[in-house]
Amino acid sequence: MLLAVDDAVAGVLRSLRRSGRLADTLVVFMSDNGLLIGDHHTIGKDMPYRFATDVPLLLRWDGHVAAGAVDGRLVSTVDVTETILRAAGAAMPTSGVDLMAPPARDHVVLEGRPWHRLDGSVPHPGFCGVRTERWLFVRWGDGFEELYDHEFDPSETLNRVTDPSQQPTADALRETARTSCVPEPPGFSWDVGGIDGSAAEVSER
Repeated sequence: MLLAVDDAVAGVLRSLRRSGRLADTLVVFMSDNGLLIGDHHTIGKDMPYRFATDVPLLLRWDGHVAAGAVDGRLVSTVDVTETILRAAGAAMPTSGVDLMAPPARDHVVLEGRPWHRLDGSVPHPGFCGVRTERWLFVRWGDGFEELYDHEFDPSETLNRVTDPSQQPTADALRETARTSCVPEPPGFSWDVGGIDGSAAEVSER
């Protein structure tokens, strides 16, 4: 299947080159987000964790993007929309950031609605979270909170939300999430009392 994708992409680029339009074309190559299969004791895609939200992104625009350049900035899908609009000279307001411009995001907002099983049960409530280059903070609709340090814990195995040394980080990211998740996601409310996570065990979510 991936070989067929490679062939299709190559065919598009060949056609652009032959027609003389390659230099005038911004090529965006992305994939779907990841599927958790047991990570965080869950199966699914609509989760805030890094292996369900990290998505490969490649841009090619001859004369605008240097070949082989690597950019480690945080990017949201709305930034791709903004970048395409600016490249095309179109005017439409978005909440995105033009990736061709220097400004960078300091965080990405993560939101999700409750996930319902066919039997009507809800194994995962709605959530609101914030991802920075180093940290992931998530608050769930039942009040449960998680804080992961991707610098030292890239697999998100240690919930630091109750670690006294990380309270300033948790408080700051919680406030950023509170002001960013507006309106609140379905099934989520900040009025629900907080439920501390365990700083010594793998998160149960």
